[in-house]
Amino acid sequence: MIVWDGPSTTNPHITYSVKTIKDYTPDPTVAKVVERHLNKVKALELAPIYRNPAGSPPLSSKGMRRGETTIGTLICTALRKSLELEVVLLDGGNIRGNSDYPDGTFSLAALRKEQPFESEIAVMRIPGQVLSDALHFSRQKEGVEENAGYLQRDDRVTVDASKRITHINGEPIDPQRLYLSGMLRVTIGGMNNNQPIIDWTKTLTSPLPTVESCPPAKPAVLNYFARKLWEHLPPFEEIDRDKDGSLSREEVKNAYISAFSPDVDGDNVVSEVETIALNSLVDRLIDALDLDGDDKITKAEYEKFLGSSAHTKKNKKGKNKKDKGKKKEKKPKDKKDKGNKKEKKHNN
Repeated sequence: MIVWDGPSTTNPHITYSVKTIKDYTPDPTVAKVVERHLNKVKALELAPIYRNPAGSPPLSSKGMRRGETTIGTLICTALRKSLELEVVLLDGGNIRGNSDYPDGTFSLAALRKEQPFESEIAVMRIPGQVLSDALHFSRQKEGVEENAGYLQRDDRVTVDASKRITHINGEPIDPQRLYLSGMLRVTIGGMNNNQPIIDWTKTLTSPLPTVESCPPAKPAVLNYFARKLWEHLPPFEEIDRDKDGSLSREEVKNAYISAFSPDVDGDNVVSEVETIALNSLVDRLIDALDLDGDDKITKAEYEKFLGSSAHTKKNKKGKNKKDKGKKKEKKPKDKKDKGNKKEKKHNN
């Protein structure tokens, strides 16, 4: 209770008492409403958004501030691919789950736990030398002291024993080249005192990107995971049961069920919570490819992200050895062509 003695009183008298909630009987109507909403929260715990490929190192975010982690690499890689960047370096202190994922399943709840903040990503062209110096600076006490500014890296960044970047996207790092990079906006702004980054920003002639202009990390990561799930679904033609040239929500839902059982807990019953989780995942799958927002996936939208032969790896199994031999003979020529394309792109 708050009581003022009179109109001129500035400091009121405050009295309070502590009540034990368990002494009160829940209202049945309110309890049902609460349960219904809590089921949506529980569904987040069940909805898998990423499955670690067989044979891959176990997923873990433990020791994020002391050394490299598989979750750190996974999140950086997801950001690189989703935002179409060349490099992503992310402060370990931004990834907070400190958890192991022994079964290789990463859920929506896990992503929320690992990345509890908005985490805006500044997209900038950063010299190779600055990237390497920044990573080296952040890892000087690797394995010895915790450092919130320890930079995790994406899977296309190679680091040597001296804790410096040697390759980016499979090619030797060019110290002078400007790489399209993603880092936390707060890191670019000076958080965690990464001196090479601070020194570089002082040389810039244009202002740093505003927080409002920087894409948030969590939706970008989630979008990448949703697209990865599509790779496990049947090809477009099989999902499109009514042959109308587009994939409806129901068709996508059926395709997901054919690839992954909605019965997450294995009790042979699809509960209300599991149904909510399934519908939530279908929403994510649609949103990941639905460019025009019409709640369905056209062939063009599908091919933009997955290609016209998204499932060719599955089809290759049926080819005979003679075909495989012919393909191997062409590989050296293909590599040469790819190298020319990359060189031309970098020179531009």
